[in-house]
Amino acid sequence: GRSRRSTNRKTLTGSVVVTDSTRNRQLGVFQLEIAKLKELLESQEGACLTAWLKYFDTNGDDHISREEFMDGISNLGFYQDSPERAMVLFDVLDVDGDGELALAEIDSSQARLWSEFRHWCVANYTDTGDLVQR
Repeated sequence: GRSRRSTNRKTLTGSVVVTDSTRNRQLGVFQLEIAKLKELLESQEGACLTAWLKYFDTNGDDHISREEFMDGISNLGFYQDSPERAMVLFDVLDVDGDGELALAEIDSSQARLWSEFRHWCVANYTDTGDLVQR
């Protein structure tokens, strides 16, 4: 038979253990704040992808740690009065509970665009020098 995902499964994120049911409640509470964050990223840089690369994924590894998230949030001036709330937002956004955020966890359409662009570059250029030269 089909196994059902338990809503009480525990996930370790950072130093906080979050159950799926807790995450779902937090997600509901944070929907407005997630929308505000996306709006801020888009207003600052025109697109979540651009802001992702500029403020969060500064080392280009396609993931951001809690520390990178907190640095980016601080540089954007978001949650300046409540870093604890920013940490909870990180946990809510970290859907898979791996302690890192992927762009897809914030904006799936921008993540798809970034992936398609990288695949197009690989298919059309031999290396970065070739990309710049053409």
